[in-house]
Amino acid sequence: MFASENSLLKAVILATGRELLTGRVRDTNSGWLCEGLFGLGVRVIRVVTVDDDPVDMTREFSRAVQDGADVIITTGGLGPTPDDMTIRCIAAAAGVPVARSDMAFGLISGRYADLVNCGRLADPSINEDRAHMADMPLGATVMPNRVGTAPGADFVVGGVRVFCLPGPPPEMTAMACESVLPQIARMVHGTLARLTIELPVFDESHVASLIRGLLGIHPDVHFKPEPGVFDGRRVMRVHLETAADCRESAAVRLEQAAAALRKAADPSWKA
Repeated sequence: MFASENSLLKAVILATGRELLTGRVRDTNSGWLCEGLFGLGVRVIRVVTVDDDPVDMTREFSRAVQDGADVIITTGGLGPTPDDMTIRCIAAAAGVPVARSDMAFGLISGRYADLVNCGRLADPSINEDRAHMADMPLGATVMPNRVGTAPGADFVVGGVRVFCLPGPPPEMTAMACESVLPQIARMVHGTLARLTIELPVFDESHVASLIRGLLGIHPDVHFKPEPGVFDGRRVMRVHLETAADCRESAAVRLEQAAAALRKAADPSWKA
């Protein structure tokens, strides 16, 4: 980790659900969240896929706290079925009691009434399985679900901000955009930036040697080569990333490192 990244907000994403571990469902949520958090200036230090199991969830939550996560985001496991146990497990791991939330219960009741009114369901009554979705960590802020039925939870434990989001991508992205990313943006200090360039070199091992020669000169820049075919062209792309106090400083640092890499790849190159 670069020295300038030490002050960045750090996040861990816990994607829950056996369907992810068996390959039946692909985890697109984590990639979407990583991209959004990078844009805010948050360093994601780990993404973990966790089984619907209390022991596994407790272990990974505890590990995230021990590793210094400022933010922990969970996805999945908020619904009415027996395998939907994320909030209870995470709350237990955090040592926070769970109680039925009147606000969450009202949101769920209203949502089922709407589903009946639009003809998608026949029964609006709230049985115990549906009511289970209203159980929230004590003191949590309830996050409305504009797309599905299960609300999310936003709470703080030991200085760590925890967000529990639903698993279906349309629900997760809507809740994240409305209730999570704006909150995290208020917590951020520092920024992350990326600059992508193309080099006239197609041997990745050659690029590796060029980058190795620049690491001591540009220690706060991460170089990531990406050879491939883009738009029908054989291309060697290099993604340069850095953390800084502000976007202006980050931009200057990236441009300087990019210029040095271009010059190393092609001595005749001029800015």
